[in-house]
Amino acid sequence: ERLIFQLAQEKGVMPTNPEVDAELRHRLELNPKYQDEWLAVGRTQDELNYDIKFDLAQFKILTAGISVTDQEVDQFYKENRPMFTIPKQAKLRVIVVRNAVDADVVDKDLTAGKVFAEVAKARSVDVTASSGGEYGTVPLTYLTEGVRTAINTGKIGSYTPWFDASDGATKFRFFIENIIAERVQEMTPELRRQTRQRIMMDRGKAKNDIKKELNAMRSKATIDIKDKAFADAYKKFIDAYLKSSGG
Repeated sequence: ERLIFQLAQEKGVMPTNPEVDAELRHRLELNPKYQDEWLAVGRTQDELNYDIKFDLAQFKILTAGISVTDQEVDQFYKENRPMFTIPKQAKLRVIVVRNAVDADVVDKDLTAGKVFAEVAKARSVDVTASSGGEYGTVPLTYLTEGVRTAINTGKIGSYTPWFDASDGATKFRFFIENIIAERVQEMTPELRRQTRQRIMMDRGKAKNDIKKELNAMRSKATIDIKDKAFADAYKKFIDAYLKSSGG
């Protein structure tokens, strides 16, 4: 961290306090609980500011001398549409049982008209049982081919056939609560900001050899370790690291 800040200072890109404050405000806009969650685990405001400053320093070092226009962002968005496409998703509930006998009991409950969530609470052995089998909203690409096919051919409000788990005995089936069609993300101000930063970092990796600069600083850094055995071990570690990384 000290080397990062030193390099940022040498390059004239050390984050300023106003930049740190602006980044904190931005993170709070995205997550109003961001600061409270940080402080709730015993960390301080100064530590939060330091963490943000370190993140900014790394970004500014990597992207030093690089700027990206709105037109370039728009062109990148147009040429990389799959990158901005949210795949088809399904909101699901699940019931997991230990064997075929238990699956038959679940089938009888569902055939009798019992609500899937209530059956999940009563019969499922999955950790989601207490929440009525809530599985969440997931991209179909995250699911196996068989499950994906069943959901694609199913309807909202229906449930899939039983599927065998990897152990060969456990079985599971899903209830389809909702289907969300594939869509392309709208170019919002936040997406524009993220896209610009992505382009800047990609270009920065090609232009700025930060690893080489940091290795040069490591080789010159004076590290005062009082314990001779540890000092010798540290020197061997640094020498091996610099050699393996071409420093």
